[in-house]
Amino acid sequence: MDESLSPEEQIKDQRGSTHQYDFLRYYWKHLNREEAIEKLKYSPNGSFLIRDSSTEAVYVLVLRDRGTTNNIKIFCKNGKYGFAEPFTFNSVADVINHYSEESLHKHSHLLDTKLLYPMCLNIDEMVEIHGITETDSLHYFIHLAQYYQHQRKCLDNEFDNIMKLSQKINLSVTLLDALKQTIEIFNEQLKTLQDNMEAIDATDTESISKINGCLRNRIEDVEKNVYKRFEIYNNDKKLYEKAAENLCCKKFVCKGLKQHVAHLRRYIQNLKLVSDNFLSVMVDDERDGDVLHRNPQFWLLKGETKEQADEILADKPRGTFLVRYSKGDVRYILSVMCDEEVKHFDIFYSPVHQSYGLTQNTCLFKSLTELIIKYRRISLAEHFQVTDVNLICPVIAV
Repeated sequence: MDESLSPEEQIKDQRGSTHQYDFLRYYWKHLNREEAIEKLKYSPNGSFLIRDSSTEAVYVLVLRDRGTTNNIKIFCKNGKYGFAEPFTFNSVADVINHYSEESLHKHSHLLDTKLLYPMCLNIDEMVEIHGITETDSLHYFIHLAQYYQHQRKCLDNEFDNIMKLSQKINLSVTLLDALKQTIEIFNEQLKTLQDNMEAIDATDTESISKINGCLRNRIEDVEKNVYKRFEIYNNDKKLYEKAAENLCCKKFVCKGLKQHVAHLRRYIQNLKLVSDNFLSVMVDDERDGDVLHRNPQFWLLKGETKEQADEILADKPRGTFLVRYSKGDVRYILSVMCDEEVKHFDIFYSPVHQSYGLTQNTCLFKSLTELIIKYRRISLAEHFQVTDVNLICPVIAV
C-alpha cells in the first residue's frame, strides 16, 4: 500500500481530470460492508460501487455477480493500482475502465462478469460526501453529458451492427435453403439416371457413367458450400447474440446516464450559475464550426496593448474580436468590438482544472481555441449583462 497519499489526497490530486469524475460518481467513501451489500441487493449482475477499505487495501470494489455480492480489495503501491501485484493501473478509474471491457474471470475464476453498471451517487450526495464545488458540478455535468452522448453513439452503432448481422443471418438462411434444394434436384437426377440404367443402350454406358460422376461431384461441391455457409451462419448467430446482449447493457447504461444528467442539469439550473443555453452549447459537438475560429493565427496577437487593440478593432463590424497576451495576473485578454465600442475581458486560467474561462467560476475550456469556438454561440451577456455580443469574426479575417 502507498501511504504517501491518503484517499482524499489522491482524489484531490486528480481534481480536474475526467478520472476524478468517473471515480467520484461511484465512490461511496465511508459506506460499510453491510450498507454496500444493501445498496446492490436488487441490482443486475455487473453492478458495482467503490468504498473505503477498513483493512490494508485502499479501496474495495463491491460487485454484483450471479446473484451474489462480492468484495474485492484494490491496492495501491508506488502510485499504481490493482487487485494483485504487479499493479499496473494509474488510477482506480483505469482499473474500472479496463474491467468494463474485460471479464473479471481473468482476475478470479470465481467471477464471470464485467463492470457494467456503476451504482452512482446523485449530485446532492456528491456534494455531501465529496464536497464538490459549484464549479466542479459544471465540469462534472459537461463530462457526464459528453459521456452520455458517446454512449448513445455506441448504442446506435450496436443497433446498426445488429441490423447488419440480422441481414447476414437471413441471407445465410436463404442461401442454405437454395443449396439444399439444389442438392435435392441433383439427387433426383441421379436417381432418375439409376432407375433407367436397364433401358439405356450398352454403348452409352461410358457417357452415362461420366454423367453419374459429374452429378456426384456437383452434389459434393454443393455440400461443401452448405458446410461453409452453415459455419458462417453459426458464427453470425453467435455475434448476433453477443451484440444483442451488449445492446441490452448499453440501453440500461444510457437510461441511467440520461436520468443522472437530467438531475445534474436541474441542480445547476437551480444554482443559476449559467443559462440553460450555455449548458447546451457546452455539450454540443462543434466539429462543423467555423474554420477561422479554430485557427489562433486569425485572432491571437502578440505584444498588443489595450490601446493598440482599440485601434486595430476600430471601425470593425460588431462581434469582431482578438485575443492578446497580458503582462498582469491573467495570461490573456479578450478584446471585442461591441456597440461602437471596444471592450476588454480577462481570460482566467484554473490550474486546478487546467482550463480557461471568462469568469473564475466558468473555467471550463481546455484551450483558448475551445473557448473562442463556444462563444460563437454563447453571448458575452452570459457573464456581462451590458455586453450582448458573440465572437462572430476573428480580426485577421476582416
